[in-house]
Amino acid sequence: MRIPIFEQITLQLSELENLEILQDTLAQSRPGQVPCYIGLWQTPSNRHEELARNVLLALKRLGVGPLFPYPLYIISDQLKDFDELPVVPTVEALPQHFFKKVKRLKNKELALLHKAHPQAQKLVNLDCNNKLAQLQSILKQNRPLYDLSRQLHFYETLLEKIEAKEKKSQP
Repeated sequence: MRIPIFEQITLQLSELENLEILQDTLAQSRPGQVPCYIGLWQTPSNRHEELARNVLLALKRLGVGPLFPYPLYIISDQLKDFDELPVVPTVEALPQHFFKKVKRLKNKELALLHKAHPQAQKLVNLDCNNKLAQLQSILKQNRPLYDLSRQLHFYETLLEKIEAKEKKSQP
């Protein structure tokens, strides 16, 4: 069992444009099984969003979640509002806990790693995209409820203050 360490997926512009070739390349590089990143620094900056959408579509065709169990990062300083995939501006901005030197593990670390592997396999077997969509719909329903309860709390405290002033003014 290996420690999850970042793997760079190097793709040419022609591979990013052709969905079948992109899907084959991603299948060989094991996204979701190890943390990976794709750098878009060699591609034209006006096409970064289109290329990121192609990567997302290829991942969906492969049945791999872009976030679970190990994320696939897109490195681009042009993509700011892309929510489906984690985007970072530089390699240095990637999470540091996946940049580890390969070394012999201690027994406790091996035991933890053997426990983590079945959990990661369970996440792969789940339909994470469906679960995230359900979570987003629940969050959208909770926001108006939160706003209404905040408004109710404001009116209740306002009513308490008015009633307290009325009690003080009455002899």
